[in-house]
Amino acid sequence: KTATSEHLAHPITGEPLEAMVELYRAWAEGGSGLIITGNVMVDEHLEGPGNVICRSATPSAIWQEWARASKTCRRGSQERPVAIVQLSHPGRQSPPSVSLCRPVAPSTVPFR
Repeated sequence: KTATSEHLAHPITGEPLEAMVELYRAWAEGGSGLIITGNVMVDEHLEGPGNVICRSATPSAIWQEWARASKTCRRGSQERPVAIVQLSHPGRQSPPSVSLCRPVAPSTVPFR
């Protein structure tokens, strides 16, 4: 499973929704050898609505369940996929309509 942007996080907290957990479980059970998550934002600047936001170094129960689901054995096997988190920060490309605050960029050159 390649990196995508699932947009299956809570719109306020940024935590993965149960639908995200079940999607990753299905991919793992289906035989994916490598699972790269969608965008996991490292702060409040979002690439799109429903992005997962990593707000704490201590994962909540739903984060732990998402991690377990991503490492579920393939049906009828003891093989588990390798799961890699795609950390993301869109910077000033973050659309104002989905960001919780105005992005800051190192350049004053406008984005086109």
